[in-house]
Amino acid sequence: MLFARPSAKKVAAIFDISSSSVAGAHVLLEQDTDKDKRSLFLASTRIDATSAGDPTIDRLIEQMSRNLETVVTRLQQADVHHPHSIHVVLASPWYISQTRMVKYSKSTLFVCTQKLVNELIEKELAHTLKEMSGSTNDQMVVVEKQLSDISLNGYQTEKPYGQKAFSLEFSVTVTMAPTVVMDRLLTPLRRMYADLPLSITTAPFAMHIVARDHMNAQNESIIVDVGEEITDVAFVKNGLFLYQHSFPVGTYTLYRNLASSGSVLEARTIFESYRLGKLGTLGMNKAKNALIVFKEMWQKAFQQVLDNGHYGFCLPEHCYIASDPRFEILLVDIIAGDPFIQHACSRGSVQPVFLSRTLFESKLRDIDDRPLDIPLSIATLFAKRLIY
Repeated sequence: MLFARPSAKKVAAIFDISSSSVAGAHVLLEQDTDKDKRSLFLASTRIDATSAGDPTIDRLIEQMSRNLETVVTRLQQADVHHPHSIHVVLASPWYISQTRMVKYSKSTLFVCTQKLVNELIEKELAHTLKEMSGSTNDQMVVVEKQLSDISLNGYQTEKPYGQKAFSLEFSVTVTMAPTVVMDRLLTPLRRMYADLPLSITTAPFAMHIVARDHMNAQNESIIVDVGEEITDVAFVKNGLFLYQHSFPVGTYTLYRNLASSGSVLEARTIFESYRLGKLGTLGMNKAKNALIVFKEMWQKAFQQVLDNGHYGFCLPEHCYIASDPRFEILLVDIIAGDPFIQHACSRGSVQPVFLSRTLFESKLRDIDDRPLDIPLSIATLFAKRLIY
């Protein structure tokens, strides 16, 4: 045979880098030629922070780097396959996103070409990198860019190339990361996997694509990724991924109030006992007070993001959420019980929709039949889309 058919199976190395945990997996990806075929986690692991202590950036960087080293080593020891590519999904605080509006006009007609748009994007990226490096006192690198809202002569168009116009306008969402973070992230990956093709994206964008492709997500929605230390929020309008925001309230915010020792394991045990009604009176009262504080903090921060999110006066109906499953009922209570959030919705109420294990179990499975890791599952389905 002169030409071999492309393989329907490929092994990829997938990594989820959250604020206080690191997860990784070697995944045998199955092309969607057979609906009964599910991609297989050959090996997977997640390392959480053992303490929910004060989340200083230096501690988080050191913790992330150390845990990533361990995750990569475990995967190499657990699986003999050699991945053909690496895919990394970053949550806050490992990136900064900005949406920039780019405008170009001439007194005479010009042809809008992909080359012209790319040149304008690169010019804007150079300006953004210089601006951000100056404001953060650290060199920044671009890890992702998303083009949207292209208009010619003031009218939006999905097919701008080859068209003549006097003015061109579009928005570009730029995601950047400090070089110190990228160095600590890429060093163990390059050492263990050499120069395999590598892609990097953000958790909210990966969630948006997965929700759109596998949950028929609406063209207008809110994306919420609840991490350990930080919650990321993004807006989707007319099917376009537009704005990303974050606020420093996550699951560990609750854990710090539940366990005086700062132990994540102890806090999770207390929280689970509370959910099952197995705490004594004193413990139940302490847990209830901690939950009230957490709900007020998260709710207030979420309100501020929605109020300043540049989305418009009315919010979309659907709110897609990724979180620790233990927090789902709590988050539903926060969102559904908040008059500010509900009254700001254009259709009467905001409906929380969780990216849950039920969704992923029809598309992915673990070789040891363990419960699927939700962020890793999102990262895997996003990587699969890139590959196939």
